[in-house]
Amino acid sequence: QEKPDLAREYLSYVKDQGNETIQERYYQVSYELVKRYENEEEAYQQLDKWVREDKIKNSNMLNSIAWGVYEMEDADPSLVEMAANWAARSVELEPGYANMDTYAMLMYKSGNLKEAARLAQEAIDLAKESGEDYSETEKALTKIQSEM
Repeated sequence: QEKPDLAREYLSYVKDQGNETIQERYYQVSYELVKRYENEEEAYQQLDKWVREDKIKNSNMLNSIAWGVYEMEDADPSLVEMAANWAARSVELEPGYANMDTYAMLMYKSGNLKEAARLAQEAIDLAKESGEDYSETEKALTKIQSEM
């Protein structure tokens, strides 16, 4: 596919604007463009850099991308580690059941069972407080505990 030069020009313009919401959108769209049209691995590396530089403050975006990595069957361990960091940042920005669950599952996928169990229990507790369905996390916690 052809690279979207017009979109890149617009993004360059948007990046220079002072509005924090617009700049946040710049990072999200830039990530999607690189992933779609260029190199998925490069997109993840760039996203990770932006997270470390504290340029992305959208908890839902970070959680969504991190969950996508969790769902990959053959995700590279270094990518799983990056995704766990994104999930952790998502939780720091806006703690909630969904992102705590994502963080727990990435810890499980990385083999850190003790931390995965702790985070899964925290996710369940958050779900109970907010009235969300946590049955899948409860099943996952049982599986994690059986492997410890």
